[in-house]
Amino acid sequence: MTSIGSYQVKVQIQSTAEEIACLSPARENDMPNDWSCNWLNFWKNTSFECQNIVKLVYGGKVWGLVQYRLYPHPGYPSFLEIEHIEAHRTSRGDVAERLIEPIGKWLIWYATKVV
Repeated sequence: MTSIGSYQVKVQIQSTAEEIACLSPARENDMPNDWSCNWLNFWKNTSFECQNIVKLVYGGKVWGLVQYRLYPHPGYPSFLEIEHIEAHRTSRGDVAERLIEPIGKWLIWYATKVV
């Protein structure tokens, strides 16, 4: 799959401060082992010819991941399927106030730019 590179995006930190986070293709060592989804297993089963996993990083920490697939493959892709998407648990509402937002919006935005 062709990479569209990395992007800097604006996020809100604890609903007040605006900061810069980075969207980029993930690597195997970015896969968390304490989130709800089994990201390492997703990584191992990803066909990188038509699928990818992208991360949102802020402060050197992965705050969100999305795995997506492009269809048809082989051929010119015209469909995007979001297969898995997850934010770090401290930004999912498990605490009274989200630490970083938006996470999902930027992950989906990145995936749609690939098509």
